[in-house]
Order: sequence, then C-alpha cells, then structure tokens
Amino acid sequence: MKGFVLDETGDVKIEHGRIQMTGGNELLRQTCQSVLGTNKGEWALNPDEGIDFHALRGKQVDYEAIRGELLEGLRQVDESFLLDSFEHELTANRKLRIRFSATCSSGTVTGDTRY
Repeated sequence: MKGFVLDETGDVKIEHGRIQMTGGNELLRQTCQSVLGTNKGEWALNPDEGIDFHALRGKQVDYEAIRGELLEGLRQVDESFLLDSFEHELTANRKLRIRFSATCSSGTVTGDTRY
C-alpha cells in the first residue's frame, strides 16, 4: 500500500513539483502518528478517529487508562496491534511524555510523543 508523505505539520510533502509517496513500515508509522495526534471528535470527516486527549490530561492521571487509549488509537490503524512497551513521564514543563513500541501484522511502530 502507498500513501502521501506528510511533513512535521501534517501537510503533503512536495519536492521538485512532485508529491512524495511512502509505503511499508514508514506509512504504518506515519498513519499511527496521525491517529495518535488527533483528538477524538476533532476531525469533521471522521469524528471517531483519534484518541481522547481528556484521558491524558489532568491532575489524577490514570496511566492504565492512557495505555488503553493509546492501544485503542493504534487499533484504529490495525486491529492486530499489541503494545510491547509503554513508558510515561511528566516533564518539567508539565507535559505528558509517552514512549512506546507496538507490533502488528504489518510491522513494528515506536513512538515518543508529548501531550
């Protein structure tokens, strides 16, 4: 399967007047990053896409709920996803940092995101 390469802002990447394409594990990683970076209900064309950012924020953060939300988001891309590792920390500027590794039938994805 092929898809458009997205830059760090989520725009389609164009080089030398040509839309850049990607596939394989890079497309899988990019798709997961897009879903995990979307607040559920935020995208009008598919309100079910994304994860609930409210579950990731607050004073009494439930890390098992965060793990579940992360896995739910990954399974929107491929239902066979399993989390291999899941780490979390609260940074000095009060951002939640999540690092994970997950495997599915299409490949392995690692992530390092802040919410």
